[in-house]
Amino acid sequence: MDTARKRIIDFIENQSIRPKDFLLKTGLAKGFVDRSHQKSGISDINLSKILESYPELNAEWLVTGKGSMLKPNKTDVLKAPLVSHELEPNTMISLLQKQLVLLEETKELQSEKIVRLEKELADAKRGI
Repeated sequence: MDTARKRIIDFIENQSIRPKDFLLKTGLAKGFVDRSHQKSGISDINLSKILESYPELNAEWLVTGKGSMLKPNKTDVLKAPLVSHELEPNTMISLLQKQLVLLEETKELQSEKIVRLEKELADAKRGI
């Protein structure tokens, strides 16, 4: 059975990310991506650091192994036409609900990024 740590290694390889770059971006310890540790678990804090550093990574896939490795490209979904006369009403409702969820996720990610950037700016101003 694959572990979350094994899936992280798969993600790093799939995205052609150098392990050193991954560790620098996430702030994780050097041994985190060693293959000898791939059967070990991951703390919630480390999962949070990874998902914050790589927002394109699908959290459900990372934790459970279900679904796709990467989140769907939100810009493609958001650009999709809202109305199609060829779809059944229930299908249209389902698609609109999915689009709404993606819009809410995008809003949440943008809000989190704004908070993080404001904190970085405040920290930088204090350091001057």
